[in-house]
Amino acid sequence: MLAKKRKNKSSVLSRLVGGQERDVVNVLDVKEDRIQSSEQGISADKYFYFADGSSAKDIEELREMIKVLNDDELDRLMQPENHFANWIEFVFGNITLANKIRRAKDRKDLLKVIKA
Repeated sequence: MLAKKRKNKSSVLSRLVGGQERDVVNVLDVKEDRIQSSEQGISADKYFYFADGSSAKDIEELREMIKVLNDDELDRLMQPENHFANWIEFVFGNITLANKIRRAKDRKDLLKVIKA
């Protein structure tokens, strides 16, 4: 039954993180240890990677990157699935913050929600 749950969860998460299978495996692996990872930092394979190759390893770095992201990249990451919210929810386990981020309409709202 666990394998069936993982399979179903994997297909959902694959859609949530843009179909990147590498990320799906990492999200499933970190789900059980998500609280520890937020306190101790996360491994590089769980960083949030941007199209230009830059990355964020925590929420503070994500906020700094959002400040300088070009508008097209920001829109791509916020719509239709909010990749920022998915990362915060599945890597750090912060569902409350993730849901607030999902409601953000633009960069200004997003930065207000993600306080350093």
